[in-house]
Amino acid sequence: MSDHYRHSQKGWFIVAALTAGIALMVFDLLAGGFRTGSFAGLLLLVTALLLFYRLHVTLEDDVLTIRFGIGIIKKRLRLDDVESVRTVKNPWYWGWGIRWIGKRAWLFNVSGLDAVELKMKSGRVYRIGADRPEALEAAVGRVLHAELEDS
Repeated sequence: MSDHYRHSQKGWFIVAALTAGIALMVFDLLAGGFRTGSFAGLLLLVTALLLFYRLHVTLEDDVLTIRFGIGIIKKRLRLDDVESVRTVKNPWYWGWGIRWIGKRAWLFNVSGLDAVELKMKSGRVYRIGADRPEALEAAVGRVLHAELEDS
C-alpha cells in the first residue's frame, strides 16, 4: 500500500475556545460544588474537544480518509468516484466542524477558509478544510491522473 499524502491540521481556535469553557466549568464545579448541569456541560466540552481538536487527512492508494480528533468521526472517499478536484475558499459563515452546506455538499473543517473541493461522479460535493490546500489537491490530482492513464 503506497502512502500518497498524510497531514494533520490543528483547530487552534476550537482548542482554545473549548479549553476556556472547560476551565470555566471546572472553576464553577470547584467553587459551587457538584451540580449535575455543570458536570454535564464539562463532559460535553471535553467530548467536543476530543472529537474536533484536529483534522487528519490521509490518501492511501485510491482512498482518501478524513478523520476528526481521536478518529471516531471519519469519512472515506474512493478516488475512482471523484470527477474533479480543486482548491477553493469557503465563506467565513460556513464555520468549522462537519456541516451540510447545501446543493449536495458537505464541509469538513477545523480552521481557516481554505479547502479542497472534491466533486463526485454522483454529483455530491465534499469540501475538506486544509491549511496547505495545494498539496492535498496535487496529491489527489496525481492519483486521478494515474487512474486515467491506467484506463
